[in-house]
Amino acid sequence: MRKTTLTGLLAAMAVMAAAIVGLLLPSAASAATSSSVVEAASTAACVPYPPGSSAASIAVSASEVNPGESITVTGKGFVKGAAITLFLYPKANPSDKATVASLHADSTGAFSTSITMPLDAVGNQIISVNGSASCPADPVQVSVIGPAPTSASSGSGQPPAVTGTDIGLMVAVAAILVGAGAVFTRGGRRRRAAAHH
Repeated sequence: MRKTTLTGLLAAMAVMAAAIVGLLLPSAASAATSSSVVEAASTAACVPYPPGSSAASIAVSASEVNPGESITVTGKGFVKGAAITLFLYPKANPSDKATVASLHADSTGAFSTSITMPLDAVGNQIISVNGSASCPADPVQVSVIGPAPTSASSGSGQPPAVTGTDIGLMVAVAAILVGAGAVFTRGGRRRRAAAHH
């Protein structure tokens, strides 16, 4: 009686173990399959189309720049006439993204534009692009290396500011010239008066 009960219990446990294994294996297999499908889809999404064309890319004219300076950003591999938007943000704070240019790709899917680094930009800055392409362009990094240009070195063409010291100096020079003019005028009158006598 005990042997029969023990055998039945072992048989029931074997059936339960087989059922658990049967339930787990299809889930693992389907997870692996779905993972490979996602990887294949993402790989397939970045295959340039039509075949033989190149993936979208952007490049900059300088990798190091001062605040307030301009650099040229060029791109290629975009859809002909696609709307292009360029963004700039600090590498350390991607959420602080600002639009720096909006334009359209030309008939070959290329573009070129100039952007100006903000005066408060510091450290590593990322330039990214949003535009129709079979394979999206990777962002590029530029390093802001110097301080913002001062008004004296910016070459704005404006005359220097007039200060209180400059005005005081001009008033003193004017007073000296007026005094000298009065002395010369008196001397001239005396000479004329002496000549008439």
